[in-house]
Amino acid sequence: MRSAIELLAADGLVDVQPRSGTFVTTLSAKDVEDTLDIRCALECLAAEKAVARLTKADIEKARRFLKLLAKPIRDEQDSHDHENANSQLHELLIEASGNRILAEMYKKLNAHLTIARLHSRAPGWRDRIRQEQAEHEEIVGAMERRDRAALVDALRRHVLRAEASLLAGIEKSS
Repeated sequence: MRSAIELLAADGLVDVQPRSGTFVTTLSAKDVEDTLDIRCALECLAAEKAVARLTKADIEKARRFLKLLAKPIRDEQDSHDHENANSQLHELLIEASGNRILAEMYKKLNAHLTIARLHSRAPGWRDRIRQEQAEHEEIVGAMERRDRAALVDALRRHVLRAEASLLAGIEKSS
């Protein structure tokens, strides 16, 4: 347990305060913005590399994630399933890039994104699900067509829109 906490502290995910306890790190809006800028760069690079490597099975998996993302969110379990399918769709592109170092960097970065989401469950996030679904459809369509430019463009717009939404939620909760 101690070594796990030390690893989390080394990654900046928890703050260990002697004789007080261990706390989840609070990220500032600037930290979140910087993290999401790196996410955008990594995902767009992964998309550029992945286009030529995507298999029929990858596309079928992406389509399955889209179906899961289209399901209505009625309760906390549905919300968890939605977030999981969303993450898996993005991770599919990361994995398909074939770049192990990029994948490791993204995995480490994703922990910070998870903390940011926990700190700021922005009001009205359910209202953005239709827009998110359309963005995901565009991403998967570009994957199917093997259209590198369209894929990178759709992914960049999607990530930047998500960044703006998350930052707005952080600002409202501050």
